[in-house]
Amino acid sequence: MAFSLLSFLFFIFFFAASAISPAYVMLQHEWHFNNFQMTVATAGYSLPLLGSLLLFGPMSDYIGRKPLLLAGLIIQTAAMLQYCNMDGIDDLIMARVVQGVGTGIINGALAAAIIDHSPINRKEWGPFVTGLSPLLGLSAGAILSGLALHYSNSPIQILFGTLACTTLIGCMLTPFLKETVTPRPGALRSMIPSVKLSKASREVVIRSTPILIMTWATGCLYLAFVPSIFSRLFDIQNETVMGLTIGMLYGTAALSTIYYRSMEMRKINLYALSMLMGGITLMLTSELMQYPPLFYLSTVITGFGFGGGFSTSLRDIGTRVLPHERAAAYAVVFIISYFSFALPALIAGYTADLIGLINTTMLFDCFLMVVALLGVYLQTKSSAIPTI
Repeated sequence: MAFSLLSFLFFIFFFAASAISPAYVMLQHEWHFNNFQMTVATAGYSLPLLGSLLLFGPMSDYIGRKPLLLAGLIIQTAAMLQYCNMDGIDDLIMARVVQGVGTGIINGALAAAIIDHSPINRKEWGPFVTGLSPLLGLSAGAILSGLALHYSNSPIQILFGTLACTTLIGCMLTPFLKETVTPRPGALRSMIPSVKLSKASREVVIRSTPILIMTWATGCLYLAFVPSIFSRLFDIQNETVMGLTIGMLYGTAALSTIYYRSMEMRKINLYALSMLMGGITLMLTSELMQYPPLFYLSTVITGFGFGGGFSTSLRDIGTRVLPHERAAAYAVVFIISYFSFALPALIAGYTADLIGLINTTMLFDCFLMVVALLGVYLQTKSSAIPTI
């Protein structure tokens, strides 16, 4: 029961993270904000998330999982209610900021709690779910949001009102969960932004860093710019198509984790990097040709690489990092991921207003290729690390 509830909450947090993206073009037409302001809204989620992760990421290793789970759920509920009452770009940015804070507080503790509550005879389920749930959540959030925008008269209120009720129920159920951590001194000291990991744990995180950068920078490109690419470049105004395309990236990524599940981790990472590079190349070609079907194909290929890279990174930590370092290690992973999401979004949003969407995408793709090559180098040079 606890494992299922925690896995569902993990899914819901990522569902909420992508749910607003298909609405960006509609809100941009209604509220008349530019590309940079749109990416400020995107980064307005990621940067506060990074700050709260730095402060609270390792704390559940000291005070227990439940206090941080409860705090994150309460703040997330407030953010969902803020979405329901938006009346301009400032309200959108504020809702994203509050949502980012809540997600940052809960992410490391929730991922570690899922591992802690894994079924005794199915311990591999924990790392698998921590890799799968975020991808399924991001996919479902974008798809259902796109459908709601197209078919409902009050899509934002219905969608985020439902999410507020869901997280509120999570608040009420969390106190009944079994605590898996024995409190120990050092909680306040853990709020100083430094994460101490053993040498083996550091190697796992370092080896995963280029893959995390590439996957989440690609995710930023889709969540922040796919609606604009479809609207301006392909002359497609249908929010359902926009949501389905974003959902296709994360949905393919989620399905790929099942395919990759029995493969050796280093092989998966090299394969994932190759798929990401191929998908991004096709995406750029589709934009230059203004040919949407090729963009859809590139999305499937990119998603296949995204799922393998991200889920394997989380699986690496779940199986190779010591239990008392898990929350800290997951915090580092999410810090890298969301920094990779926020910074490119801000730079790309500013650049798109100066040199245009196509030129910005080309520069973005070149950056991703360099990161992918670095990832291949680290994967081939790193030493094997035993599971625990």
